[in-house]
Amino acid sequence: MSDEEKLLIKPYNLLTYKPFVYAINVGTEDFAAADGILQDFAAKLNRPVTLVCAKLESEMLGFSTEEREEYCVGEFGDVPVPTLDRLIALAYDTVGLMYYFTTGEKETRAWTIPKNSTAPEAAAAIHTDFQKKFIKAEVVSCEHFIADGSWAAAREK
Repeated sequence: MSDEEKLLIKPYNLLTYKPFVYAINVGTEDFAAADGILQDFAAKLNRPVTLVCAKLESEMLGFSTEEREEYCVGEFGDVPVPTLDRLIALAYDTVGLMYYFTTGEKETRAWTIPKNSTAPEAAAAIHTDFQKKFIKAEVVSCEHFIADGSWAAAREK
């Protein structure tokens, strides 16, 4: 279809024109062969593919992030564990979205914004007036924020 034809049918929201992501459910015994399974299905489907272990996810349902990490390392060692986190990241990437975090003294929030948004465009996710009257933003990556332990420590670097 031409770009013009695609624009004409866009209001109908046809499923065939929606992005597809495939999640392949595997057992824990398949973790060692995960890369091969992933490449095989990606080649066959010609779409974004990830692996998930639904049984493991159900077992870890009530675990904190730290408990999940400890459990996976204890049970599977250095073998990458297919989790729902990977599926969520792939889905966001496929539809062109990302998280934008805001943090203050009392709370931290995550906002969903289009990838490659500018700071003023991201601010509009909070409130449209923020985009119109945008002055500046202090930015730090999540990795640095977590590693440094606080906003003040991250800001110093």
